Amino acid sequence: MIEILKPIFRGPLATYGQGLACSEAQPPGTIRLQELLGTTDALETLLYRQADFLGTGDLRPVASAWMLQYTALLVPPVAVAATVLGHVFPVGYRDAAVDIDGRGLPRRIIVPHSGRSAVGQNTACRYATLFAAHLTPWSSACHRPPACPARSYGAA
Repeated sequence: MIEILKPIFRGPLATYGQGLACSEAQPPGTIRLQELLGTTDALETLLYRQADFLGTGDLRPVASAWMLQYTALLVPPVAVAATVLGHVFPVGYRDAAVDIDGRGLPRRIIVPHSGRSAVGQNTACRYATLFAAHLTPWSSACHRPPACPARSYGAA
């Protein structure tokens, strides 16, 4: 957990702050978000690893569950920092990496440094990196075929 978050995410809340970690070097088992989102193959390979573990070939529920896990790691510490502490973490897709477990699930989001103070900046400025430079590229990547094929409801 990043030091600035420790006073807020104590005791049973600690698990919500541990989804974001700081490391200047990319730890083993991580993949840079820019690499993951840069091609359909990287994201699809990751989703198939999780699908194999779950025993399914359908990537739609796998992608949904994966993204739910991912956002549960990312949003609580970033939102608390932006809202309560007036702090912005470098979570843009060009800066961050994701730590992946052996099953293909995200364990932590890794940022290269502890960010910067944004005290006095408006809400849009404090959340811009999260929405514009992180979640928007994720959304675009997830809607790029064939990683998440459209559901077929039968012949027309």
